[in-house]
This record gives sequence, structure tokens and C-alpha cells, in this order.
Amino acid sequence: MALKVARAACSVDDYPEVLLLERLASNQGRTGEQQQEEEEEEQEEGREHICFPLGRFNIDGPNGTHFCFIYPVLGPSVSYEVFQAEKDLEQTLRHLCREVAAGMRYLHRKGICHGGKK
Repeated sequence: MALKVARAACSVDDYPEVLLLERLASNQGRTGEQQQEEEEEEQEEGREHICFPLGRFNIDGPNGTHFCFIYPVLGPSVSYEVFQAEKDLEQTLRHLCREVAAGMRYLHRKGICHGGKK
């Protein structure tokens, strides 16, 4: 498990991570019973490339209340993966880019835009 603790000054109701998680939770394939099963699967395609917290809690400290998020451990960094792929670097990079694009596509279908990728 990995624990992310937000600064007390950031632990407010409009904290971006909380808003994002609430939006994803309210949108998860709930568009009506008339929707075909294939459309529901398409809506969720790419979800496996997004890291969702396993849980959330608050702690009170001397500086105020802190939001805490519990995440799964994700493994080695991308740079480590690239370093290990010396022989087939192009294929590894293509695979990583496809996974990032699938995750971004999922977020876009949910009405979320991520502007921090370089």
C-alpha cells in the first residue's frame, strides 16, 4: 500500500483529487438501462490504466485536518521500464504510450481533462 497525505491547507471540500474521484464515481457507466452492454464496455475501456485509491480517511494534526488516500503500489517507474528495454526500446515505448492514451481517453469520456502530461 502507498499512502498519500495532503497538506492541511489543501484538505478542503474542493480539493481537486476529491472532486475528480467523486466525478468518476458518479459517472461509472450509469447512463440508463436502455444503454447496450457494448456501449457500457466501451465507456469503461481504459479504466484499468487509471489508478484509483483503495480508500480515504482524514487525520487531525497540529496544522489542521489532512486528507489521506490509500493507493496500491504501482511498481517500478517508467524510466526503469525503458532502461530495462534496451533491446526493444521502440516496442516498449509504443506500449507505454498506448496505455497512457487509453487512460486519457477514459478520462475524456468521463468529462475530465488532464493538462499535466508533458
